[in-house]
Amino acid sequence: MATGLPAAWFIKERSPIKPAKMVEWSLFKDVRFAVLFAVGVIGTFPLFVPAFFLPLYTNSLGLRSSAGAGLVAAFNFSSAIGRLSCGFACDRLGSLNTLFLSLLLSALSIFVLWPVSTSIGPLIAFTIINGSANGGFFSTMPTVVGNVFGSARMSVAVGMIVSGWLGGYLLGAPIAGYILNASGGQAGGIGAYRPAIFYAGSMATAATILAAFVRIKVDRRIKKTV
Repeated sequence: MATGLPAAWFIKERSPIKPAKMVEWSLFKDVRFAVLFAVGVIGTFPLFVPAFFLPLYTNSLGLRSSAGAGLVAAFNFSSAIGRLSCGFACDRLGSLNTLFLSLLLSALSIFVLWPVSTSIGPLIAFTIINGSANGGFFSTMPTVVGNVFGSARMSVAVGMIVSGWLGGYLLGAPIAGYILNASGGQAGGIGAYRPAIFYAGSMATAATILAAFVRIKVDRRIKKTV
């Protein structure tokens, strides 16, 4: 409240915005919006899997419960740092480029770092990198929508896209938990976590590919700030 209310008070629209509908179905006729909507739907499934699994994973490694709590705190802190740093990156690299890079970093950290995190060191590195990448997704997506579709349609477009995140919010971590349980649960050791890890990594990879498609659809020049 101390930071949000003053910021909201001083915000002014650069130009008057006409009242808009809550849902504008015609947006789905635009391939860019349809694919960006799919990026949000798919990309939210793996976002909270590490945060939910880290305490269980550390217990399976034989570490103290305090280590799991510390890693979750580090994940949340890294997410906050990722939101800030990706905001600056949007100004330098472009919002679509930043969204693609944050999703790519999330996918790579899950596929490359998490499976080999058999000690606290690599696990801390995974927590920081993945938390930062996931935070970047949340801060970058509204910027992408505003840049691609304009400020006049931003409120409706963002509302529709965020509504599509409901499935990932509710089912992303539970699906991973079901996969873990089917693979032997905590009693199966860290090897039992790999199917759930690959599930999360696959979802993040699919979202990355779709984000790359939107980036190319907007502008095919790779070095262009978009």
